[in-house]
Amino acid sequence: MRIFLWHILTSVFVIFEDVPDALAPLFDDENKKTDITKNSRATVVSLVIACWIVILIVASYSFFYFMDRPTFFTVSANVEQVSVSSYNNQEYPDLKFNNAILHEDCGEKKVHVSGALYPHPTTFIDFLRIQKKDLIINLDNEDGNSAGVFIEESGKKIILDDCASILVSVSENESFVFPVQGKIKLGGNIKEGTSNIPLLYSGEISIIDKALLTRIYYSVGPFDLNMGDVFNVEGAVVKSSGFVQVDDEKGIKITYSSKGSKGYIKKYRTESITIENGFWTKIYNDQSLFILWFVGGILFALCKARIRISLTRIEKDCTG
Repeated sequence: MRIFLWHILTSVFVIFEDVPDALAPLFDDENKKTDITKNSRATVVSLVIACWIVILIVASYSFFYFMDRPTFFTVSANVEQVSVSSYNNQEYPDLKFNNAILHEDCGEKKVHVSGALYPHPTTFIDFLRIQKKDLIINLDNEDGNSAGVFIEESGKKIILDDCASILVSVSENESFVFPVQGKIKLGGNIKEGTSNIPLLYSGEISIIDKALLTRIYYSVGPFDLNMGDVFNVEGAVVKSSGFVQVDDEKGIKITYSSKGSKGYIKKYRTESITIENGFWTKIYNDQSLFILWFVGGILFALCKARIRISLTRIEKDCTG
């Protein structure tokens, strides 16, 4: 069994070589009689072990690099709607307001407030701003629980109903920034014949990854987001993090990073576009991968050439 295994391992290096019957004397105990044969046999065995170590190292590095692992996305866009849901029921960051209008139960009743909003982790949050209108932040808890708590600057607590909304007036030369964390979706679904549909205006998505050997970050893209697109990341492994900004320009500006299995750009009346750092994008963008394979190929070729020389010497020694 041992001889058969060594025969298989060594045959890989001479399968296309013109070394007739070279392996037979290598494993024939009767041919250990000369020093040339003994030394050549030892050389071949050492080289075969070294070559297979190189092959296994290159293969293992490549396997773990190409295996399905999360993709890191960076996104910047100008959009009219940003939808946020909690990642694994983790808490949202608090949202601070100055002289905003709070609708505690999404009804007509309203109150002017200044302070901080603490949304409940099971609450869905929508940032909505059509063109240059006021910013509306809708909160909806489908479990029927409170959407969150608003704590005014005076310390007064307002327990929200399962539905609430906050209106922020945006005047000229004003700018507001709000943190966003969780699972993020950009844009609204287009419904024909309906007015005031929240649209995504434009944006860019880039993929960031680390090179195999140097561990230096490289970028793939950017991929463009166009009018009417909807973008989200599936299979998130961490919560997305970023911020939204509103000013006297139309819509909402958002910048955030996300990490998941794939990104999907949903086009109007067509199939979705999948974005990921797959096999071919890694090969194209990671130059260290070529270095690994190139060095591995050179070592393999050198080992193969040396093995061929040793096997030829064994054959000549045994037949001479």
